[in-house]
Amino acid sequence: MSGFRINFWLFVILFSLGITLIIEGIVLNIIAMTANDASYLLEGTILIFLGSASLSTSLYPFLSTKTQKTIKPRC
Repeated sequence: MSGFRINFWLFVILFSLGITLIIEGIVLNIIAMTANDASYLLEGTILIFLGSASLSTSLYPFLSTKTQKTIKPRC
C-alpha cells in the first residue's frame, strides 16, 4: 500500500510540473512571436521539451509491471 502512495504522489508532482512547463513554454513562444525575440523562443522550446519529458516519466510508475509477459509456443 505504501508503494502505491509513493507512485501516486510521484505521478501528481511530475504531471503537474510537466503541465506547468508546457504552458509556460507556449506562453514564451507566443511572446517570442509578438516581440520577434529569439531568446524567448529558445527558452519556450526548452521548457516544452522538459515538460513533455516530465509528463512521460510521470506515467512510468503506472505503466511498469513486475510481471513480464512471455509468449508461449503452440504445440
